Amino acid sequence: MIALAHCYNKVVMAWEEVSEADLEIIARQLRRKPRGRVFAASRCPHGVVQVIANSPLLEDKTPFPTLYWLTCPRLRKEIARMEREDFREALRMRINGDKIFARELEEAEEDYVRERGELARALGLGEKGEAPIIEGGIGGGRPSSLKCLHSHFAQHLARGNNPIGREMEKHLGDPQARCPGKCG
Repeated sequence: MIALAHCYNKVVMAWEEVSEADLEIIARQLRRKPRGRVFAASRCPHGVVQVIANSPLLEDKTPFPTLYWLTCPRLRKEIARMEREDFREALRMRINGDKIFARELEEAEEDYVRERGELARALGLGEKGEAPIIEGGIGGGRPSSLKCLHSHFAQHLARGNNPIGREMEKHLGDPQARCPGKCG
């Protein structure tokens, strides 16, 4: 299933199995092997995985703390810079002062929890198909709060429905326009 999206000239896609070549690139991007089973949740304009969807449980049954993980080194660097700036405070003020924005964030978190549960059920995890997941919103945090900007942006790239990620995209412009497509 593929649906059009506005995120960096790419399409929002259904999660797909990663190839061995994808896993090698992801490991280079992260500077380590990914933990647990992962799926490609978003690809950059060069066709390289930029967001992975993680299995809710690792092999040892430890819950994995987040569904979407941003792997693109260029985007991770840009977002780390944003986390050091006053951008986080501006977003907090927006959440507290804009009821529509806050509701959009709440809906994105509900989608996140639902998608995590769907993946757990599809993988046969948990009792009776229920997902043994960390409670809370994006990245396992308290609902309707600002968590790691990387997590919000990863969900935005994967699904296009995270208002914090949408605001980050406006602020970032398109850092991938300067990317040669050779990750890791």
